[in-house]
Parts: sequence; C-alpha cells; structure tokens
Amino acid sequence: MAVYSFFEVAVYDQLGGVVRLARNARITVTDPSTGATAPALKQNGQPVSWVTTDDKGGAAWTSTLGVVRITSPTGQSRTVQSPDYLAEVHAASDTAQAAANSAAASATSAQNAANLVGAPAKSAMDAAMGGDVAGLVPKVNQLGGSTTTGRAVLTAADAAAARTAIGAGTSNLTIGTTSATAKAGDYAPTSAQISDATATGKSLLTAPDAATARAAIGAGTSNLAIGTTASTAKAGNYAPTAAQISDSTTVGRAVLTAADAAAARTAIGVGRVFVVKGLNGTTDASGNVTVAHGAPFTPSAVQAFIHNNGATLALPISTGAITATQVTVRCMNWSAGGVANALALNSALGLVCWE
Repeated sequence: MAVYSFFEVAVYDQLGGVVRLARNARITVTDPSTGATAPALKQNGQPVSWVTTDDKGGAAWTSTLGVVRITSPTGQSRTVQSPDYLAEVHAASDTAQAAANSAAASATSAQNAANLVGAPAKSAMDAAMGGDVAGLVPKVNQLGGSTTTGRAVLTAADAAAARTAIGAGTSNLTIGTTSATAKAGDYAPTSAQISDATATGKSLLTAPDAATARAAIGAGTSNLAIGTTASTAKAGNYAPTAAQISDSTTVGRAVLTAADAAAARTAIGVGRVFVVKGLNGTTDASGNVTVAHGAPFTPSAVQAFIHNNGATLALPISTGAITATQVTVRCMNWSAGGVANALALNSALGLVCWE
C-alpha cells in the first residue's frame, strides 16, 4: 500500500488580515470522508494519533491516505493533498490520456480504411469484430492474441483486482508442519518442541520459580556431609572441648577448664601476691614487731623490708608467726642493746605476702 508524505504549515487563527501560525501545536489529521484519524498516521517514523508542529508552525508526517484534513486547536481546518498523491494522479491521468490518444488514432485509421474500401469493407469489419464497430473503438474481448489474464488486467476495477488477476502479493505456500510448508503466524513452540534441548534445559525453561530453576541445575546444593572424618564437615554449631584441642597440654586444659581464678593460678603454680607498705610499729627488746598484713588471704610466706628516709634498707629480717590477719617479723639489728625501740616516723615497714 502506498505511503504519502505531507508537509504543511498550520494556521492557528486569523483575525482580519492577520494570520497566526499554529506554532508547537497539536494538529489533528483526519480522513475527510469519515472524520476518523488518517490511516497509518506517523510522524518521524513513529505511529501517532496527531502531529505536532515546530516553532515555525510546520509539520511533516506520512499516511496511506493521499488527501487528508488538518485542524488546529482553534478549529481552523482545511483539506490538503500529498505531493506524492498529486504526482500519482497526474501520472495516471497522463497514462489514460495516452491510451485515449492511441485509441483515437486507431479509430481514425480504421475509419480512413473504411472510407477507402467503402461499405463492403465496413461490413467485413462488422462481421470480423462481432458487429460492434461503433466509433471503431475495439473492446478488450475483441483484441486479437489477448489472453484471459491479460483481459482480466485490462478490465480490473481497481489495483487490488489487477493484483489478483496476475497473482501479485499471493503465495503458493501453505500452513503446515513439513519442510515444504510454513508455521502459522501465531505459532508458539513449547520446550518439548525445541529439537536440541536437553532434559536439564527444558526443566529450566519450564521452572515455575527461581528455587525450582536452581534445583534443576544443582545450584546452591552440595554433596558434602556432616561427620568426623577428613572428607566430611563439622556441624555448624560444633563447639570443641578442651580435650578435643589436639595439641593442648594437661596444664593448658586445666587453665581452660579452671572453675575460677584461684584454680587457674593453681594450674600454673602461681599464687597471689599482696604488697603492703607504710606500716609503723614498735619492736620489742629482741627486735620483733607484730603488724597486720592486710592480705585477703593467709600468706604462706612473707618478705619484709624497711624504707627509711627515701632509701630501702637491706636489713636482715626473719619472719615469725603468720596468721590470717597479722605477721610477726624480727628486724635484726633494729633494737639497740636489747631495748625496745619505736620505728621512726619517717621509717616504714613494708611486706610482700605470697599466697
């Protein structure tokens, strides 16, 4: 079917002698005979229901109708013809005129021949042409050598009838399922009809959801099993005990499983140490002094020292009785001639107690 091109400048309105163009406006393009949108209407190659003018009021479009009516938003309307359509009409007119001229020339020649030979020749022509020589213009069925197809083309009512006469636009191809036929236009193959599809491929094509598709190709799955061998895996909630740490020692396991801090120290053989200093007291005649050690445990051993005037005196000190609260130490060489002496105010006794 022919497609006709248009370019028009649309008028928005006209006030007296002033004409305003429909710039950047929506212009309707309709069939003058029906008022419906022009068939196969396109602008810039895209199907549209109307066309839009540019900033100068111009618009280009195509349609399979050669004559259309354009209307601006204000109702300004006029009928326009496509240059392609006009050229087609002129060409058809020229062809018809040429045919008419040819027929007229043939008639003139025939008439001249009849004039030359007189009435007998005319009668012979009448008999040869079926008695129909009115105006000496032959009919299609009187053309010598014409075929049925040729006569059907010459007498076709329109272009569609002419195409039908010569089989143009038709095909011998039929709908079917063999190599010599064609599939129907609405043919939609199923997965089973894809000749080289595998069972896995077809399962993917027909999977109702993502989970089924993953299952079809084994995505997200594993052959690994839970176990205790080198080829298996530990459970996700596996929590080893101290005994299951392969390179742990007895001491290390005892520390890991110690019930409390004391047990942990016992495991590694470390007792608590408590240091106290700034203790003052009075030695007896033998140099002994009993003081509260303040340790939160009963010491198993005590080391004493004396701090005097900013210096720690390294005096021989022996430890006496140790109780849960106090300790007696002998500060040798501290007593003077066996007389009890008070520790000087600027001197202090310090203790280091071991649990």
